[in-house]
Parts: sequence; structure tokens; C-alpha cells
Amino acid sequence: MPLAPSDKAYRVLGIPPGYTGKQAEELLHTIFKNIENTAPLLKVTVRSLGLDPHAFGREEAHQIATVNFNPIPPCLLEEDPRDF
Repeated sequence: MPLAPSDKAYRVLGIPPGYTGKQAEELLHTIFKNIENTAPLLKVTVRSLGLDPHAFGREEAHQIATVNFNPIPPCLLEEDPRDF
């Protein structure tokens, strides 16, 4: 059975250290508001958030989030959204 669009998960790199899940949701909502015209309808849900395990000890360690979007922004529906 195919996944519903809202069940599709995305990994987001570069979330600033110290951000909470709520702050990360707000950040992503703002980013997509400026790129896509879906902001009023867009729901961003952070499922997990943690430090990048490959960045420990670095000065600018960031966090990685696992995120669901509903609806999925059109730019993420393109063939290869890995480099968005």
C-alpha cells in the first residue's frame, strides 16, 4: 500500500544548535513560505531532532530533523529533492 503524502518523511540538515522542535517547525514554515505559495495551508511536523553525529566536536555543529509536510511543498515533489 502506498504511503499517504503526509506519511512521507524528509531529513533536514542544518537546523541551528539549540533549536527546539517547535522552533525548527517555525523555521521550515518560514523558509517554505518564502519559496512556495503554500504557507497558509502548510503544516510542518518535526518527528525527531538531534545533533548531527558526524559533526560532534566541530565548532558549528548543527542538528538534523526528520520532518513531515502536509501538503508536501511542490519543490519537494520534483524528481530529486535531495539537493533542495
